[in-house]
Amino acid sequence: MDYRLIIFALTGALVSVAFSQTRQYYFVSTSKTWTDAQSHCRNVYTDLATIENTADLYAVTSTALNTGKAWIGLHDDLQNSWRWSLNDSSFYGVGKAAFRNWYTGSPNNLNGQQQYCVALLSGSSYNGEWDDRSCGDEYFFVCYNGTINGEVSFVKVNIAVNWTDAQSFCRKNYVDLASIRNQTENQKITVLANGIFVWIGLYRQKVWSDGTDYLFRYWASGQPDSGNEQCVAADFSDSGRWSDELCSKNFPSICFTTTLVNGTLSQTHQYHYLSTSLNWTEAQSHCRDAYTDLATIESTADVDAVRSIATNTSKLLTLAWIDLHDDLENSWRWSLNDSSFYSQGETTFRNWYTNQSDNLNGQQYCVALLSGSPYNGTWDDRDCDSMLNFVCYNGTVNGQESFVKVNLTMNWTEAQSFCRKNYVDLPSFDKSPAGITTFTQGLLDVLFFCLPGCCVCGDGVRSVL
Repeated sequence: MDYRLIIFALTGALVSVAFSQTRQYYFVSTSKTWTDAQSHCRNVYTDLATIENTADLYAVTSTALNTGKAWIGLHDDLQNSWRWSLNDSSFYGVGKAAFRNWYTGSPNNLNGQQQYCVALLSGSSYNGEWDDRSCGDEYFFVCYNGTINGEVSFVKVNIAVNWTDAQSFCRKNYVDLASIRNQTENQKITVLANGIFVWIGLYRQKVWSDGTDYLFRYWASGQPDSGNEQCVAADFSDSGRWSDELCSKNFPSICFTTTLVNGTLSQTHQYHYLSTSLNWTEAQSHCRDAYTDLATIESTADVDAVRSIATNTSKLLTLAWIDLHDDLENSWRWSLNDSSFYSQGETTFRNWYTNQSDNLNGQQYCVALLSGSPYNGTWDDRDCDSMLNFVCYNGTVNGQESFVKVNLTMNWTEAQSFCRKNYVDLPSFDKSPAGITTFTQGLLDVLFFCLPGCCVCGDGVRSVL
């Protein structure tokens, strides 16, 4: 069947000044403090400049009307920029990642020492409160080692190392540095600490004024150089490279906006409607040749933008292609979404049985490991509602991955929930593990309808509405 198509393209400057792939930048020549510049940008535009990639960097540099410094949105936020080393969202319930137990007056970035890591304090003067410390300090540390019989497991390591080395040790030998979600877990680690200071997994980085935490950086040589200098400026006499500065200094500023008045630009995509009827593959080819790709829709703002252009262009009352589709080869994802768990290339290991995956009879979006002859641990895609025994991943013990077989029959989603509640998650494999029998495995196909709101688009984007 042929449908009309909707496409999006990122096709150059839309107003004036400078336009990157996702943002339009403005140079404001009036010198202000960082806080005043932030207020001005938020009142007139969207915010102080967020720079996500080299395309943004080039756009910002091209706006400059002088060769001095100008404020951008990167800054220190002592209250709201803290993150846990374990970034598996399934580990944290609603609000649990925000649990804090600071010592009085902390965090304070004492004496501007760039205190970006956190130690738990135990001993006579402390009761398990936390303090921000320089990440280069050396302490014993506590690792998270999964869940045993529904109880979270922590291991104290009696080796004094800096925070980064502690993180690496925990990820290699257990799961990660300890995350603390409530007072009960905090008390467990306080008892383990037994009167000394220990590293936990909380840390921070500079964040952008609009609340994003993109990691792109373009520091000048020797920067950043002071913990007291908590705001960041771009120096256009040094190719736009960045330096940390006292927020009370007065500089021009770079603002950005993602809003195009009377246009069809959503926050990240510009959409175009074509009335030519084509099949999906032909529509995809045409979009890739003439624009960027078939329409990816990541948010309700994108939905509104697509609906608006279709209505304004043609009073559309029929069907039109977008980019969402099944991809049996390239859309598989692991249930455990902690990027620190996988080394480069390890997420792509596959061990399919002959002619698998085949989506037999449609909508086989989950995977089972097949044991016994003639399967020998090969994999098969199955309906996620199939009822099977399963195996949970339970962290790492002395450098060896630990798996637990559960002799209950559940569907894939129930198995995933059980493993996340009682252990770590359904297992992920970077190579064939020995000794594991048939189970519903941790690999899932994030395709159309496999899990609510998860989908794969032709431009490689995973969208969650």
